[in-house]
Amino acid sequence: MKIFGIQKPFKNFFFALLFFCVSVHVQAQTVKGKIVDANTKKAVPFVAVAINKGHQGTTADLDGNFELELPENSTQLVFQMIGYKTKTVLVSELSFEKNNIISLELSGIALSEIVVSPKENPANVVIRKVIENKEKFDINNLPYYLCNTYSKTYFTLSNKLGDENFYTLDTAKFKNIKELTDKHYLLLIESVTEKKYRYKNISQEKIIASKTSGFKQGIFGILASQMQSFTFYDNNISLIGLNYVNPLNKGTFRRYNFEIIDTILNNNDTTLLIKFAPKPNKKFEAMKGILYINKNQYVLSNVLAEPNEIPPSGYGIKIQQLYQKVDSVHWFPKQLNTEILIDIVKADENNDTLKPMLKAVSRQYMEDVKLDSAFKIKHKNIEVVEAENTEKDSVFWNNKRKDTLNTKENETYRIMDSVSKAEHFERRLLVYDALLSGKIPISYIDLDLKSMLRVNDYEGWRLGLGAYSNKKVSRWFSVGGYGAYGFTDKMWKYGGSLRVNFNYRQTIFFLTELARDVTETAGVQFYAQDNALINPDYARNYLISRMDKVDFSRASVNAFVFNFIKFSAYVDVRQINSRYAYINDLSQEMNIFTSNSAGINFKILPKEKFIETRGRLISTGSKFPAFFINVSKGLTNTIADYKGNFDYTKIDVRIDHKINFKVKGFVSYQIQAGKVLDNVPYSLLYNNKGSFNKSYHLDAEKTMQTMLMNQFTSSQYAALFFALNSGQLTKRYKYTKPEIELVHNYIIGSLENKTNFSANVPLADIKQGYSEAGIRLKNILISNISGLGASIFYHYGNYASADMKENVVIKLNLSVVF
Repeated sequence: MKIFGIQKPFKNFFFALLFFCVSVHVQAQTVKGKIVDANTKKAVPFVAVAINKGHQGTTADLDGNFELELPENSTQLVFQMIGYKTKTVLVSELSFEKNNIISLELSGIALSEIVVSPKENPANVVIRKVIENKEKFDINNLPYYLCNTYSKTYFTLSNKLGDENFYTLDTAKFKNIKELTDKHYLLLIESVTEKKYRYKNISQEKIIASKTSGFKQGIFGILASQMQSFTFYDNNISLIGLNYVNPLNKGTFRRYNFEIIDTILNNNDTTLLIKFAPKPNKKFEAMKGILYINKNQYVLSNVLAEPNEIPPSGYGIKIQQLYQKVDSVHWFPKQLNTEILIDIVKADENNDTLKPMLKAVSRQYMEDVKLDSAFKIKHKNIEVVEAENTEKDSVFWNNKRKDTLNTKENETYRIMDSVSKAEHFERRLLVYDALLSGKIPISYIDLDLKSMLRVNDYEGWRLGLGAYSNKKVSRWFSVGGYGAYGFTDKMWKYGGSLRVNFNYRQTIFFLTELARDVTETAGVQFYAQDNALINPDYARNYLISRMDKVDFSRASVNAFVFNFIKFSAYVDVRQINSRYAYINDLSQEMNIFTSNSAGINFKILPKEKFIETRGRLISTGSKFPAFFINVSKGLTNTIADYKGNFDYTKIDVRIDHKINFKVKGFVSYQIQAGKVLDNVPYSLLYNNKGSFNKSYHLDAEKTMQTMLMNQFTSSQYAALFFALNSGQLTKRYKYTKPEIELVHNYIIGSLENKTNFSANVPLADIKQGYSEAGIRLKNILISNISGLGASIFYHYGNYASADMKENVVIKLNLSVVF
C-alpha cells in the first residue's frame, strides 16, 4: 500500500521525519526586524531585545537591525533602550517571512544619575578587568590589520539636542528650514576605502571611490575617515578639535562612576550593560553613556557615548560603535556612527533649545577584515591617500551600499546636482580650496593672500598684490611676483619668483627669488615654520619696529625626505641698507653693505602625519618635538657683481614641543639658541625676542614678555619658553571657557664684539641671564572661534628695576577656541 506515493514500510519514517522538521521549525524559529524611532523613523541602535522578559536575547546593531532565534516557549519579545519606552510585542504578532518594523516612542527620560554604594561596586570589578585587557584587545596593538570600508555621511540642520525635525515645533518661524531640509539633506557623501594598519600606529586609508551631492568629483570622501574614532580604547576620544576623556583608562574610578543596568544572554555569550557618567563636581571634558561588555572575555562589544553636558553652543559629538568577534580571540569594529553638532548661528534669546545647528552624521561599515596578512605601506606618513580616479558608476555603488538609498537620499543627489549647476558650486570650491593654501584662483593665476595685507609697527598698514601661475598653466612650474606699499615707512616693495617642481606632490622643487623688501633687524627666521595668522607665535610680528631695507636674490633646492625631514639648500645675495651702521677695519661707517651666504635649513618632525586631498598634502601634526636647524656661511666671493663684505658662520636651532595631559591641560616648551662666529653688522646679530611695546600691550607667546623690543643684543644666546596649561577650569558656558596658564621664560646671551658698531646700536647684553614669570587667564570671553583673555608678567632677578611696578607688564591675550 502506498500513502502519498510512498510505500507503507517507509510511512513511519516519513511521518517521523516530517514531525521532526515541523518540530524544529516550531522550536527554533528565527525572527528578523528593524527598530526605529516612532517619530523620526530613524534607526535606534543597540536596543536590548529580551525573550519573555528574561535575560535571554540579543542586541540590535547600529542600524537597528536584529536577528533572534526563538525557542519553543517564546511568547513575547521585550525591547528596551534608555531614553525610550519599553515595548512588548507578542511573538504571534511577528512575521517570520519578512522584516518586522518595531517602533519605539521616546520616554523623555535620559541617563539618570548613578547611585554609588558604599560596598564594592560590581560594575567597577568588570571595568577594571576590561582595562586590564585593553592591551590585548586594542586593535592598535595588532601587528597588522586590513579591511574595506563603506561610509555614508550627511549634513543637515537640527536643534542643539540633535532633533532634525525641530522645525515642526514652530512651523511658521522655521518655514525656510523646513523647505531646506524636509525633503533632502544639505550634503550627502559616500566613500569606499581600503584601510591598512601596521603596529606602532602606522596606518593608511586609500579612498577607492567617493561620491558627493552637487559635485562631479567626490571631493569630500576624506571626511568620513576624519569624522570617526576607529577604536574606543584610546586614552582620549579626539575628533575635529574636541577632546574627551575615555572612561576605559587607568585611574578612571577617580573620575567616572559605573553601574550595571542590565544583562543580556545570547547563546553562550553574556553581555553586561554598564552605564557610566562623571563623578559630581569633576571638571573635565567628560562623556556619559553605556558600555556593552562581553563577560566571557571582558571585552568591549558595543558603546554609546555622548558629552556629559551639552555646552551652551550645543557643539559636541555622539559616538556609537559595534564590535564583532573575528576569530577566537580578537574583536574588530563592525559599524561606527558619529554625530557632530556645529554652532553656525546666533542663539535664539527666547528659546535656545530651538537654535538651529549644523548636524553631521557619518556611518561607516567594515568588511573583509584580515588580521593575518603581512604587507608594506608606501608613503607611510600619509594617513589618507586618494586613488587616481575615484569616480565610479551606479553598478559599483549598488554593490557597495549596505542598503538602497532612501527617498530623501535620492532627492539629495537629484536636487543638489541641479542646485550646483545653477550656483556654480564647482567654481566656488576652487576658491575655498585655494584659501587653504593662501591663494585665490582666477583663471590661470593665483592671487597670493599673504601679499595683500600686513601690519607692523615699522611699515604700518602694508597693502599689496601678488599673482602666480597655477596648475592650469602647469603643475610642474609656477612663475609670478608681488608688489606692496607701506603707509608708515612710505616705501614700495616688490619681487618675483620661479618655482620648478620635480614630483607630482610638489615636495621636491627648485626656487629662485628676486626682491626689494624689508626684513626685521637682527631677527631670526626658521624654515617651514607656521606663519598662519591664527598662530599665537605670529603676534610678535605686529610689534616689530626696526627693519632693514633689503635687495636680495636667492636660489634654493627644497625637498621633503624620509617622511619627516624638510630641507632647503640655498645661495643668497643681499644688499642691506640699515640705519644701524657697521664700522669696518678702516674705521668707516657702513650703512649699506653686502651679505652673500650659502647654507642649509632643516625642519625635522618625527612621525609627522599628512592627509592627501586634491593633490596636496596637509599636515596633521605629530606628538614628537619639532627641530629647526639653520646653518649659514658668509661668503666674500663676488656673486652677480656683488662682493660679500663678511666671512662668518651662523648657527640657529629651535625645538618646539607640546605634551597633552591625559585628562586636560598640557605643558609646552620652546628651546631656541643661536651663535654667530666672527664680526658681523648688527643686522646679522640677535635681538633676543623681546616683545614689550609700550604702545601695544599684546601677548606674544614664546617671547620675552617684559623685555623691550631690541633692548638687548647678542652674538650668541640661549632661551627657554615654558608654559603649563590647566585646561578648562569650569564647564563651558556660553561666553566663557577659562583656562589658567603658568609661564616662565629665561634667556642668556653675550655680545662678543662691541667696537664695530655706531652709537645708535643697542650694545647691552644679557650675559647674567634674564628671567620672568607670568600667568595667563585665557578665554575669559569667547566667541565661536576666538577667545579673549589677560596676562600678567613679572621680571625678576638680573636687570630688574628697583621699582617693582616697572617690572610688571599686563597684556591682552588672544586665542583660537573650538
